[in-house]
Amino acid sequence: MITIAYYFQNMKQLFLLLIFVFLGCATPRASEQSADMMLCNSLKNSPGPLDKYVGTWKYVNDKTSLTIVFREKEYPSSLDVKPTFYTRVLIGEYMYIENGIEKVNTLADLEKTIEVNNLFGTVMVGPATDYKDVFLNAKMVVYFTEPGRIIPGFKPEMILESVNKGGVKKLKVIFDAPSAAKLDNDDAQKYSNYSIPFGKYILTKVN
Repeated sequence: MITIAYYFQNMKQLFLLLIFVFLGCATPRASEQSADMMLCNSLKNSPGPLDKYVGTWKYVNDKTSLTIVFREKEYPSSLDVKPTFYTRVLIGEYMYIENGIEKVNTLADLEKTIEVNNLFGTVMVGPATDYKDVFLNAKMVVYFTEPGRIIPGFKPEMILESVNKGGVKKLKVIFDAPSAAKLDNDDAQKYSNYSIPFGKYILTKVN
């Protein structure tokens, strides 16, 4: 199932918000497979819109670098239905080095069994004129957390855009906290920013 919400911006441009709650299902015995189930299995095993983000990406500027590793993961639905349906999500971890000093490194969490990774995306948003080109034009919204660093009122996210320049795969990342709220008592806030500075990064696929 795909849930789609359309809305206008400045009364001119049509935008689409696409939430992934689809692409995956348990495989029952062959005798129990309906036409819909076989279609679902076909979709589950075919290339999806998350594939272009999967891999290792790196931004380098002199002695400063940002490395992000994304993987695709399936989560079983919480609905008590048979067969079990799954949600495909994008998960990831990162390492940031500034002037040769490692500021944060969560890459090891990719190999751990944890409930939610520090980068977690299920939503795509962007311009679309019709359903056919949504996967080509949409951008990925990835929610960000940093271990041990919680900033009240901040909801940081990374907007991912896949770019191909001369056959080289690039990933444009805009890191921001658009819904950040200012607290009345700033003294109660231990941190005012994250180890990775807000801004735009162009990463190159290295693996």
